[in-house]
Amino acid sequence: MGLDAKLLSIFGDDMFSEFVKAETKEAGVDLQHSLFQKDSRQGLYLGLMNNDGSMELGLSDIDAMENFPLDYIKEKKHVFARAQLVVLDCNIGQAAMEAAMEVCTGKIYIDAVSARKAVRAKPFLGRFDTLKLNRFEAAALSGMKTDTESDLKRVADCFLATGVRRVILMLG
Repeated sequence: MGLDAKLLSIFGDDMFSEFVKAETKEAGVDLQHSLFQKDSRQGLYLGLMNNDGSMELGLSDIDAMENFPLDYIKEKKHVFARAQLVVLDCNIGQAAMEAAMEVCTGKIYIDAVSARKAVRAKPFLGRFDTLKLNRFEAAALSGMKTDTESDLKRVADCFLATGVRRVILMLG
């Protein structure tokens, strides 16, 4: 795509970490600013889908992301500050999310990732450009119903009213 993509994330030193690093590098993503931890394993997510493509079950083991080191974000402040676009997901804790937002000068996109974790973005509504979430995550973050099309429109309007410029709301 011709983009200069960098991934600032945490990698373990297990076999799966090596696989993810190799595939990410092959896709042209720069990993030089990622954090590589010894004696730890790569975070994993497994989604089980049904025949119509809807998720039936999601399992995750991403403890490293929950405790994303704040000093790492401060150390990489220059990378965040030069980025035109930063994508954060709600797997990281609120403190890490806030630290990243403080040093970002470009647009920030938030991916809610789950209904349980979506609420981590609540204190920052209006501080980012784009919010991507599904209807369950939207219900958790807004505290509103998302059962009907009109409910979904109201929820999207609620997010837009906070200053979020774009809401990507999926039905699944």
